[in-house]
Amino acid sequence: MKLKLLPLLFCITAFSVTAKPVIIKGKINGKLPEILRYTAPVNGSQGFSFNNTTTPDTEGNFTIKIDVEALAIIDLFSNYTPSGSIIVTPGSIYNVIINPDDKENQLTVQGTTSEYQKLYNNICKDHGQSLIFNLAKEFRKSTATDIKQKLQEREIADVAAFQNLLKVKAIPQDIFNYIKTERSYFYACVIGYAAFNRFIDSLYEANNEDLSGFNELWGDVYMQHPVNGKDINKTPWGYFFLHGYVYYNVFGKGGIDRKKFEATDALQIIAAAEKVVPAQYLEYYIAGHLHDSAIEGSTAINLVTILDNFNKKYPISGYNTLLEKEIAPIRKLHNTSTNISGNTVFVDNYTNINSVDELIKKFPGKKLYIDVWATWCGPCREEFKYKEELYKLLKTNDITVVYISIDTDEKDEAWKKMINYYGLESYHIRTNKTFSNQLYYFFNVSGTIAIPWYMLVGADGVIASKYAPPPSEMDKLEKEISKL
Repeated sequence: MKLKLLPLLFCITAFSVTAKPVIIKGKINGKLPEILRYTAPVNGSQGFSFNNTTTPDTEGNFTIKIDVEALAIIDLFSNYTPSGSIIVTPGSIYNVIINPDDKENQLTVQGTTSEYQKLYNNICKDHGQSLIFNLAKEFRKSTATDIKQKLQEREIADVAAFQNLLKVKAIPQDIFNYIKTERSYFYACVIGYAAFNRFIDSLYEANNEDLSGFNELWGDVYMQHPVNGKDINKTPWGYFFLHGYVYYNVFGKGGIDRKKFEATDALQIIAAAEKVVPAQYLEYYIAGHLHDSAIEGSTAINLVTILDNFNKKYPISGYNTLLEKEIAPIRKLHNTSTNISGNTVFVDNYTNINSVDELIKKFPGKKLYIDVWATWCGPCREEFKYKEELYKLLKTNDITVVYISIDTDEKDEAWKKMINYYGLESYHIRTNKTFSNQLYYFFNVSGTIAIPWYMLVGADGVIASKYAPPPSEMDKLEKEISKL
């Protein structure tokens, strides 16, 4: 969900269709990530996260080469942690320094572009969708009028900061124009998501709130930013902007109720998109939807159906290579058996276990490493690739691993398939509603939870480490285990 306000000057510079190489040479100081991830345009469009990787050498040096047709924003990540963004022009070379431990200045771009690069990174402290969501959440209890006014003020302030650089010739005119448009679409997305939040909140609050002001606010975004505008796909926010428009038509203009919202699936969203997204952006939108769903951790079988339909509609699409790679694991997962065998077992009578304490009592005298996860959690699945090293460490220390899935009943088949797909040995349990609720409040008194979540339990049945290191931090985990 994502949208915006303020009259928009569609002033992205017209670009050559011939891609030119951009080279980013860099050095990472401090602890080196296993992988440096970075975004890059796909099929000439932006908004595709985590789709490229490189590995720094032992000294932290790395080189990235990207072919781009137009001005673009490249986001860098140490593993999955945002490390900053670089505004690039075709045919240019950039020298950068990444300081993962310096939260205020993680990325330094050296040379003549340094001033506007630093300003952009100071404004955009996070990455992509998180930037939209987190800013929108600040206005969760605001009125429609306040949302409009405050976000307009922020956009004006952002643009003014770059205008000051333009006055002293510290930023080229074409890059200023691009940033002005980029900021406009970003705040369009934030306004739309803030309005959508109010619609969703109303479904779960018994306050009969009048949402007409939010509906008008949401609709105004697309009055001031026509969805058939030029180069929507040339900023990082293009997909989110179009996605917001689809949701506006389905849930805003179309009316929303809890049953409708909870029953709407990806196939229905794509069907709606085919009716309202302009033809020149439909291929981009569907590709973005598949990509976004995949990186957010969805394993829904309907993504396979959407991709198959996409391939029929766009048989020579420039997005096909990326999408096939991302959806292939989902396709394979759904062909996996649900029959559990070998060293994988379900905890006895697990459907009647209602708390962590009750679960621990099932393993008297045993030391446990508990992994709380869910089938929809991408980071959880990312940790599974360390399982072989984890199992060796746990076996050496006579520790039993117990996997707790917080998936709901309708995910039972997906849960069992995923256990087999990833070869997760040892004991498994899928929580009932009571246990799930207990876990949420055990993790945090506010009733929120962040997964994957790991715990270490001593042989005495006492939790020794409520927030234990993950398998990807094996050295830290080994130190924690030594304390048991």
